[in-house]
Amino acid sequence: MNYSYKNRNFRDKILNIENNTRCTLLCHLCKRTTYLRLNKGVPFPGKDLTVDQFKKVIKYFNKVSFSGQLSDPIFGKHFIELLEICYENSIGTRVNTAATGKSERWYKKAFNANPRAIWTFGIDGMPHDSHKYRVNQKGEFLFEIMLLAKEMGL
Repeated sequence: MNYSYKNRNFRDKILNIENNTRCTLLCHLCKRTTYLRLNKGVPFPGKDLTVDQFKKVIKYFNKVSFSGQLSDPIFGKHFIELLEICYENSIGTRVNTAATGKSERWYKKAFNANPRAIWTFGIDGMPHDSHKYRVNQKGEFLFEIMLLAKEMGL
């Protein structure tokens, strides 16, 4: 196979962003869970991404992925506004989420903020068993939210 640079697509500039430091899950192998255990519950360090910070950075990218490695993007203070900014600027948007702790009403608002966003829901196994792997996850609720997203055309 030829892996020369001229055959690669470098037009997409993708930003994978951690927009906050919070998550309701305590997954067994997560670095955040390990940090909390080793530091006896001391909150994970960091701050929420602000709208101004996001606007400064996003102008250099045409795609953004809200895919927290140490948090879940739905808990960012400005998350819905960040989704709106992506939509208004035609920035391809992906959301990877597994945590629960928001209402159905909140999800509808988030889905409407960026109807072109692609949402991926991390539910391990059957929804009623997912809490075994994603500790504290309400898998059946999140499954219903996933169906809501599908119903709304996402």
